[in-house]
Amino acid sequence: MLSGEANAIPKTHDGPVEALRTLKMLQRSATKARTQALNQLRALLVTAPDELRARLRELTQRELLQTCAGFRVAADDDSLAAVTRFALRELAQRARRGCSTSSNAAGSGPDGLDRRPKRAVHRRGAGRRWTLSVSTTPR
Repeated sequence: MLSGEANAIPKTHDGPVEALRTLKMLQRSATKARTQALNQLRALLVTAPDELRARLRELTQRELLQTCAGFRVAADDDSLAAVTRFALRELAQRARRGCSTSSNAAGSGPDGLDRRPKRAVHRRGAGRRWTLSVSTTPR
């Protein structure tokens, strides 16, 4: 505009659209944290002691996370195997927390935000698997 005066009203950034944007940001962040923890866990396995690497090599991702998250390390054990088990446990627990945060963000939210299957809403751009719908009635 050449006159230097703007007539447009800026968006208020409140309401259901902003709430959905916030939940999607939380979900993306949790997914990134989980992916980073899984990548670090796999990289650590490459340099892990032979007996530990052989034990974990053939496990699926779910089994690997479950096994590593359950590792116990004695407080007085400072061997390389113990330190590696400790690091694997922390990374596995971090990856599992990222997964639960992601699913919590996708679940029901505050004040009427509810998660519905895609088949409930057939709109272009509604999402691949799920659609967030907003209830206008108070609970």
